[in-house]
Amino acid sequence: MKIQRLDHLVLTVRDLEVSCQFYAQVLGMEVVTFGEGRKALHFGQQKINLHELGREFEPKAERATAGSADLCLLSETALTQVIEHLQQCGVEVLEGPVRRTGALGPIDSVYLRDPDGNLLEVSSMQSESTPASATQAAATQAATAAGLQLSVLAERLAVCRLEPTEPIPVWAVSGAFFAVVKTVEELSIVCPQSQVPDGVIHEANWQGFKVAGPLNFALTGILAALANPLAQAGISIFAVSTYDTDYLLVREQHLEQAIAVLRQAGHQVQA
Repeated sequence: MKIQRLDHLVLTVRDLEVSCQFYAQVLGMEVVTFGEGRKALHFGQQKINLHELGREFEPKAERATAGSADLCLLSETALTQVIEHLQQCGVEVLEGPVRRTGALGPIDSVYLRDPDGNLLEVSSMQSESTPASATQAAATQAATAAGLQLSVLAERLAVCRLEPTEPIPVWAVSGAFFAVVKTVEELSIVCPQSQVPDGVIHEANWQGFKVAGPLNFALTGILAALANPLAQAGISIFAVSTYDTDYLLVREQHLEQAIAVLRQAGHQVQA
């Protein structure tokens, strides 16, 4: 026997309507109806048949379940545009762009999930001579070219310094926003200014910007896209990064100027 190609595969989904809408709007597939009201997703020369969980067509997989698939889809659209489109659709990019090995050679991929939690890898073919860093740089440019979305934190913040031997104090970790970094040299804390006791060494009167996330770990230059225009305006910053996103702190007296500078640089700021 010699298998020529894959004709179609079957996805078990929890909600046919939700899945059809996702694959049509986010991935541009065509929803088709065939047989006795069956649904499929058509793209290129392939299709994905959809089975609704509990209402599968026979014969079926021995353990038909939703959310167990891991699919790689080749796209003719540049990954920079793919990432921008996913952002516009409100779909989180889990990882990428990253270099992977496809069936016919190197591919660059981004990862996301569908409504059932299936892992989807959207990829573009690459030549051996194209470095993965080039795709990552282009993706960063696409992510920042349209401007980042920021919001201003409500609370006034302080940056505190304690001795490295001191325990993390309760007052430092009771607010809605705080950050703690401990090294062999110091214990640094960012927290609401109103919670800092007298006698604690600190720099007061900071206001924070939150970058809308989550941000893709592969993206570079996100902070630079914000820090550079602020630096050109003579505004100093204090940066805090979390797993999901970045926070940028500026002095309270520079807040309004910083908002104007960031907006002029093409970013959207919700004050």
